[in-house]
Amino acid sequence: MQQQYMVNIGSDIKSTQIITKNVILLTPSSDQLIPAEAHPPLTFSPQTASVVTELQEQFLDSIGSNLIRPEITRSKIFSRIEDAIEKGQDILVHGPSGYGKSAVLHKLTQDLRENGIPCLPLRLDRRIPDKSARQYGMEMDLQNSPALALSAMAGDEKAVLILDQLDAIRWTAAHSSRAMDICKEMLRQVRALREQGKDRILVFACRTFDLENDPEIRAFLGGPEKEKFVKIAVEALAEEEIRGIIGPDFENLSRQHRHILAIPLHLSMWLRIREDGGQMPFQTATQLMRCFLENLRRTLEEKASVSVKEMNAFLKPLLDHMETRGEVSAPVGRLENSSTILLDKLISFGLLQRDRQRISFCHQRYLDYLIAERLLPHIYEGNGKVLTWLGSREQQSLFRREQLRQVLTLLTEESAPDFFSAAQNLLESPHVRFHMKHLVLEILGQLDAPSEEIRHYCLDLSEKDEWQGHMLETVFSGHAPWVRILLASGSIQRWLSLSQGEEAFKALSLLRSVTDTLPDQVAETLCPFLHKGEDWPRRILNTLCWDEANDSDAMFALRLDLIRCGHMKSPVCWDSLGSKSPLRAVRLVKTILSTWRLDAKGRLIRKENDDFKNWYRPYLQILKKTIAQCPEQGWNLLFPEIVRLTDIHPNPHYEARLSMWEKDRSYYGRPQTDFARGSLEILIQAGKILLDKQAEFLLEELSSLEKSTSPVAQEILMSLYADLPPHRADTGIRWLLSNSGRFWLDFYAKKSRWGAGIRLIRKLSPHCSQGLFHELEESLIHYHSPQEKFNAEYYPKFPINYTPTNVIQSAKIGCMALRLKFLFVVFG
Repeated sequence: MQQQYMVNIGSDIKSTQIITKNVILLTPSSDQLIPAEAHPPLTFSPQTASVVTELQEQFLDSIGSNLIRPEITRSKIFSRIEDAIEKGQDILVHGPSGYGKSAVLHKLTQDLRENGIPCLPLRLDRRIPDKSARQYGMEMDLQNSPALALSAMAGDEKAVLILDQLDAIRWTAAHSSRAMDICKEMLRQVRALREQGKDRILVFACRTFDLENDPEIRAFLGGPEKEKFVKIAVEALAEEEIRGIIGPDFENLSRQHRHILAIPLHLSMWLRIREDGGQMPFQTATQLMRCFLENLRRTLEEKASVSVKEMNAFLKPLLDHMETRGEVSAPVGRLENSSTILLDKLISFGLLQRDRQRISFCHQRYLDYLIAERLLPHIYEGNGKVLTWLGSREQQSLFRREQLRQVLTLLTEESAPDFFSAAQNLLESPHVRFHMKHLVLEILGQLDAPSEEIRHYCLDLSEKDEWQGHMLETVFSGHAPWVRILLASGSIQRWLSLSQGEEAFKALSLLRSVTDTLPDQVAETLCPFLHKGEDWPRRILNTLCWDEANDSDAMFALRLDLIRCGHMKSPVCWDSLGSKSPLRAVRLVKTILSTWRLDAKGRLIRKENDDFKNWYRPYLQILKKTIAQCPEQGWNLLFPEIVRLTDIHPNPHYEARLSMWEKDRSYYGRPQTDFARGSLEILIQAGKILLDKQAEFLLEELSSLEKSTSPVAQEILMSLYADLPPHRADTGIRWLLSNSGRFWLDFYAKKSRWGAGIRLIRKLSPHCSQGLFHELEESLIHYHSPQEKFNAEYYPKFPINYTPTNVIQSAKIGCMALRLKFLFVVFG
């Protein structure tokens, strides 16, 4: 008969049953179920609080001494973390090695403590779980597993369990599955507590590469539970953040140096070298690591009387232990008693750190580099091979992978032939695990100038079915040097010519991956296919830069050709294009307008797939502001197109053909700015700027419109003449008086029929000559509407009851309107 077990976790029977069901009975990693009578109820005790406080201090101390000062403020990241914690969501913080994930958790721990929120931060690289979650907690003097002990201490308050370096438990092949099971157990415990109403949250930190490529971690964090994690990426530092830390020296850094120092670990090494006054001749991250360690050795010798020989002798047993055992720390017992003083010096100078009876490097990258560094002499002397050093498949852990990365990176920089030999042996050996081979492909893809031997080898591999997909994805895609090689070999052109096959798709995908870095080559390669028919215009459009501001001249010219063919991207990135390249923005507007035409009846015809119907108003405002940087070019580009598209003889009563040029339109009750209207406003804005800078040029241009009957041309003239300087007031008033129909635009601007005339008279009449002023006054007093005769002939045809009283009243209202609209303007 099967024995029934129950664990008493709290005084609430229902809660105990929930936790038992979700945590204990479903936990395969537990050694055994514990009978209820053998485990006392878990309650808060002062001992738990003191242990948690001590664990917090140990966590903060292990990270704090290596942080960059002043502290980097990751406001966006913490805003998302705070929001997730407030909502009671579990969090996954991820990022590449050296990007500052632990620093984020360090700051999180400090913030939680300051806000009085119970938290328990643990580093899984220093405290690797074993046996069970309960045993894991008891090894730290907690009463139960970390999740349950923290929950008991927190009571009804919010509590956060933080597990840093999740990927570390996978670096070693020994017991990694058991450790991962225990992490799963703690996650289930947190979620079971949350199901019973407790506000409990778990925060993991893991490297992005392991999150995406390690099967165990991917299954754990990316499987059915993925919707329950808020994933927060820790990214490289922005230039403003680097500038704020480095200070004036930032301006002396090359673009490549700034890119390297955007990684916090690299920045911290650079700052240390600068502080010590050392030399920094580096062009790569690996060279910076070499500079850092050389500077450290020199500083130790000068300031602490520790020779390089002494340092290497001290580190050798530590490196031997860590490399052989696949661990990131070594017991203090590995050191001789006489080494205590030297250990303290290496700790004080930021190379090592001590946690209880274990010693580790301040960052795993230091360990990886030192292991790789001591292997290289054996390779150069012909006494060792990377393949032999790597060991059997059982030894090829993720921990070993990072050391292999350093070995291969050093070889690429110091000995290309040795690197190629090692890479070839690793890729072709049946005894190397694929994640190691994948790493080799990654490093091949990062080569800026691969040797001819390497180029031919990789091209040959890409033709083999079993390797082609991996080569295209890992070595070629996104890497400009390799795409150049494929273009030079004719491979991409050959694949494109097979327009209906997978080859064309992969060629377009490769070009798309480098469109921002090789825009000229991409445009040159795609141009011959523009008029091939089929679906080629759409394919080409989808391959170009997403942001038009990043186009090269050749790519932008190709984009304009696509627009002329009726294929255009929507939406356009008007904000970046307008701010970075105003002239290009205007050229794009002009090209769109050039695809429009008037039919035999004067109706505007746009391309069938023209998505540019309306402007998003903030974008229109951006272009109206940036046109100030190229007003003459903008005018010359837009003026002919707008005149061409609006050159019609209007109906004197209502002109539907010009509706898209009207200022005030609505669509389902919402105000819209038609693309045509927005283009006109940009043109008028350019004209206003030219009035200040090149008035003679603009007036000559406008003179060509003075006899035009187009209402749009009249608006252009009215808007720009109203902005004439005082000494040119007669020009504007004389134009207005030459045709009384210009006082209003009834059939075009229904809601502002008098607006343009009022504005022009108000601006210019105080400055015009006395004779023109009196002429203007007489014109207004004796003004007759252009529609007066039409109305007199049209309305009597309808059986409407007109009485003398109605007619007199209408006339009075009309006269009053005229006086209000014009006489008050002139004399008031």
